[in-house]
Amino acid sequence: MNGCQWSQPVGRRVQIARRNLTDNPHIATWWFLKRYSLLKEHVLKPKLGVTNFWGRTEFQARGSIHAHEFLWCMIDGLLVLKENDTEENRRAFCKIWGLTITAINPAPDRETAPEGERSALQMHHDEVENTVGHLSNIVSRTSIHKCANYCLRTKKGDPPTAPKHCRFHYPRPPNMDEMNIDSADGVDQHHVPPPRLTNKWHPKYASFEAVRNDPIPNVLPFNRLASMSWRANCDFMPCTSKSAVINYIAKYASKAEETSKSYKDIMTSVLGRTVRCSRQWGS
Repeated sequence: MNGCQWSQPVGRRVQIARRNLTDNPHIATWWFLKRYSLLKEHVLKPKLGVTNFWGRTEFQARGSIHAHEFLWCMIDGLLVLKENDTEENRRAFCKIWGLTITAINPAPDRETAPEGERSALQMHHDEVENTVGHLSNIVSRTSIHKCANYCLRTKKGDPPTAPKHCRFHYPRPPNMDEMNIDSADGVDQHHVPPPRLTNKWHPKYASFEAVRNDPIPNVLPFNRLASMSWRANCDFMPCTSKSAVINYIAKYASKAEETSKSYKDIMTSVLGRTVRCSRQWGS
């Protein structure tokens, strides 16, 4: 946008931004890839010790670009879990990742943005603040899962009229209060406080359960530094076993997308509509 466009009201700026995105997808794609490469180089590599990566870039139906990335991380003290590893190693694994990934809502009492608060996503980089309030501003706009038709499914074998459930297993109950309950104290010999591994979401392999303090509005697991730097959706999930790694890569490497129409089919469709419009208006 130019200076004149930025002086427009927020609603008008949104309309201009949407039109610019529709008319210039090549610029938006270049900017996303450039910005994401800088995030990996200057934030993720130093923070997570990234030594290699594999990813897939996708476009949603409305044209929004996003990436699925698999990172090889070398963090001091981080163990590589084996299938059916010991409970001691599982706890050590979760302790390290618990310092990096969280689902704690920075401001759980904040249901709506304070009146007059400007979105952190629209701020110039000189306006970004290293505060909990600013992090809350970002998380509340980028790291919240909202169930909709794309994620709601009936359970396998249930009739179509059966209640639908979120395939990402939301809402997830808070577990922060459980951090003070340790099996070593004899309170519950079978209890493992968060962050922890759980099989309640994927029976075939364990998933990392981050510490969370608020079931609503469904905060996604995030890294504070990455969210503050990226200022867009950027959720994290550590792989817990070889089968989890294979499942993730195979899912996105083999994911089929709807084939685009050929240029001939597109032109035929356009010409057909042009003829109909011409007849309608008598020209």
